[in-house]
Amino acid sequence: MWGTRTQACIWQTVTYTTYRVSNGQRTTTGQANLIVMQYNYTDTGLGRYAHQIDTSMYSGWGDATKATIDGQATLTGPCTRTSATFPAKPLSPVNSWNTGESFFDSSLVGPATKGKCKTMWYLTFNNAGYDPAVVDYSMNEVRCDNATAGRPGIGCVIPWVASNLVYTRTATPELADHVTKAQASGLPSRLTRTEDQTVIDSNRTKACGSAPSVPGKSCDEYPIATSEQGLNAGGTRRTHPGCGFTGVPAGTGPVGASVCMIAATGTTARRAARTLSSSGAIASFRATRSTWSSSKGSAGPGPAGAAPLRGGRGGDYLAWQWLRRTTQGAVMTIHQAPVFVNEGTFGIFDHGEVPIESADWSGDLIAPMSAGAMVRTGINTGNVQVEVRTGPSQVSSGEWEEAATAQVWSPTGSLRIESVVDGPQSELPVLSASGPGWYELEVKARGRRQAPDASLLESAEAYLITLRPVPEKTPPAPAGADTAPDPDEEARRRRLLQG
Repeated sequence: MWGTRTQACIWQTVTYTTYRVSNGQRTTTGQANLIVMQYNYTDTGLGRYAHQIDTSMYSGWGDATKATIDGQATLTGPCTRTSATFPAKPLSPVNSWNTGESFFDSSLVGPATKGKCKTMWYLTFNNAGYDPAVVDYSMNEVRCDNATAGRPGIGCVIPWVASNLVYTRTATPELADHVTKAQASGLPSRLTRTEDQTVIDSNRTKACGSAPSVPGKSCDEYPIATSEQGLNAGGTRRTHPGCGFTGVPAGTGPVGASVCMIAATGTTARRAARTLSSSGAIASFRATRSTWSSSKGSAGPGPAGAAPLRGGRGGDYLAWQWLRRTTQGAVMTIHQAPVFVNEGTFGIFDHGEVPIESADWSGDLIAPMSAGAMVRTGINTGNVQVEVRTGPSQVSSGEWEEAATAQVWSPTGSLRIESVVDGPQSELPVLSASGPGWYELEVKARGRRQAPDASLLESAEAYLITLRPVPEKTPPAPAGADTAPDPDEEARRRRLLQG
């Protein structure tokens, strides 16, 4: 099984066999081998989540291949089913796909409520002259809660995947340096949050209760006080050169806590980040310039003879990247992925050097460049959700709070969504599907005003990116080399290029 904090996927195989019994002798009359893909997707700002299932017969023979398959979705836990569709369809032809999709709403009410919901699909094989055959599939529970500070309503996550909490060396250098040294001394990078105030107070007092008074500095402890791995669990304090703690020794090992006097802005950033995770694991504290790395793993090779997933790449079985909707008989494909934001931007870049010096920052949402564009976000640093839809789309204006358009140039036909820090987001497709040329870029957004200029673990911001070709327009002229840059834009360019 593969997962992120808001997505999970698993693929399995199943064999459907038909047989007849005559005079006590069983004779197999057919066999169908199927891939079964399941996919959960959630949103940290919504109380609704989805459970999708896809089936495809990759080989078969005899009567089994004449069957139809349909599905029913059900659940356990504090949630309700809002819709479920998996109409009966034939297994044949080989490598055709049948899709079921169900949506569920959390039934939690009131503040500080939590609950886990488990959803299941029951697939039925029907075949003339044979008894129906039923097989069930489920995924791990989804957790929804209304207990996260700074969030106005219910959100849902994949609880067995821990959140990434990242501190950048550009925004909080002393905090990032301390986390790096603390982990290098053997302290764990994977922490579990506690909501027990007695434990939190004990962790904080044992770590920082006797901290020295240094103007402009504040005591930072690692593991953080709101984790189960703090000093309340045992061990002793350790520190590092330059941290301002005299009489506290250096130390190594997985138990204990590291303390350091750092700039007060760093501890403020950490306190803000602590409010973002609901109960459960807080993953991999990292302090690096490469501030986001997907934990995506390979689902492994598909069964022999199986075709690649529709919309997939090569022979990979990456169903979680391709959420299919049917709109009036045509297929609309939705691609979703987190993108790391730095300095309040992420990019839509072509191959080659990013012409950041040509960016026009006069727009509130889009900053076009001589090739590609920058998208301006509300948060300064952290992850936003980006969605790309291809094919027929019916997007109601109510889904989005802001929208803007701009014309952008693609010199090589390779426009992709990229993090300025991490580069292309591989889970999102090439946008300029018509090759080199001009495109009309439309960006829709929601949540940009919730936390302006903040550094957040998982922001509520989401963006919908659409590109449409613009025919018969002249390519742009090269930018003048002797044009003096605006000082503010030059400062922004340097920050972006430095990461």
